[in-house]
Amino acid sequence: MANSIEYRQYAEDCLRLAEQAGLPETKSNLMMMAGAWHRLAQHRESIERSANRVAPGRVECRARR
Repeated sequence: MANSIEYRQYAEDCLRLAEQAGLPETKSNLMMMAGAWHRLAQHRESIERSANRVAPGRVECRARR
């Protein structure tokens, strides 16, 4: 699985391509893709932070209410 740094690079690639796009629809699609990669990077960082809070070998369960 890729990490958040790679996802952010993909977002930057999409933004760079959007700047070069000739068609407005292409530019719009690339901007949306950049946003999706950015959100995925944020989500991955959240997962990584959560994983670091749980001690290795220990499973943390939370009851739903």
